[in-house]
Amino acid sequence: MRSRSGWGLAFILMLVCAGACAREDGPPSTSGTPGAITLASDHPGLVEGFEWAKETALGYVRAGDPVGPWFEAALPGREAFCMRDVSHQAEGALALGLYDHTLN
Repeated sequence: MRSRSGWGLAFILMLVCAGACAREDGPPSTSGTPGAITLASDHPGLVEGFEWAKETALGYVRAGDPVGPWFEAALPGREAFCMRDVSHQAEGALALGLYDHTLN
């Protein structure tokens, strides 16, 4: 099991990447594959932590629901979302290609 500090570092990296992906001409394209973002580094621990965080986050994505696409943003296993948690996760979701999920 990964430590919280490893998860936190990967999450921060995702936020940084989200800022780099932001566009000034409107919302990002949603035609890409969720999770297509990658991280290249000479530090294998950073890459491993980033991949772990990405796969963990994608595990909470819900599709095919009558309410539309969304992602679980609450304590794990609750099949719900908390607006505060969504607001904290929105930039990472953008980097993962989940704009429509956040919008919903």
